[in-house]
Amino acid sequence: MQTRNSSVNGFMLEPVFSCDVMPGKKATGAITFAADDLEACGIDTITDLEFSFYIFNADSWNVILESDIIHVKTSAANSHKQVYNSAGVILFDTEDITIVYQGMSEDPLGLAANLYIENNSNEGITLEAMNTSVNGFMIEPAFICDVMPGKRALDTLLFYLDELDACGIEKITEIELNFHIINLETWDTIIDTEKIKIEVD
Repeated sequence: MQTRNSSVNGFMLEPVFSCDVMPGKKATGAITFAADDLEACGIDTITDLEFSFYIFNADSWNVILESDIIHVKTSAANSHKQVYNSAGVILFDTEDITIVYQGMSEDPLGLAANLYIENNSNEGITLEAMNTSVNGFMIEPAFICDVMPGKRALDTLLFYLDELDACGIEKITEIELNFHIINLETWDTIIDTEKIKIEVD
C-alpha cells in the first residue's frame, strides 16, 4: 500500500509511506512528510491533508484498489491560515495555471531553477519542460510536476553538474524552454506554452 496525489495545506508533497500486509494480518504505519519539505513551503502548522491510497499485490504488482481522495482536517484547521509565497517572475499565467520563477539554488547534483506552480483548474495536471536550453546549450533538466486541482507545488528545473561541465557552464545566466502541460489522468494536452526566457541574475 502506498499513497498518491498527497498534499499538505494545499501544497503537493510526497510523503514516505509504504506498508506491506500479509493475508489475514494487520499492520500499522505512518505517513511521514519531510521536515525540509514542510519548511520550504512555509508550513509550520498542519491544518489539512489530502491523499489517495494505491493498493497493489506485493508479488505481481497488479492493482487491487485506487481510492478516491481522502480529506483529513486537524484541530488547527479553523484557527490557522496557510500563507502562500507566490513572489517572483511570472513565466506563465492564465485563469487556471500560474508558473512563477523564484530564483536559483544549488543542489548536490547540479543547479536548480526554483518554480512555484498553482493549479486553479478543475483537473489534475502534469507539467514537463521541453526544448530547454541553458546559456544557449540544449540541456534537458530533470523536471516533471503533478499538481492536483486547487493545489500548489514547489519544484525545480534541475540541471545536472556533469552536463553543465560538458558545456563549459559554470554560471547559468539564461534559460529558455516551453512547458508542456497535460491532463494528469488522460494525458491529453492542455497547452504547450510559447517559448519562455528566464533571465538569471
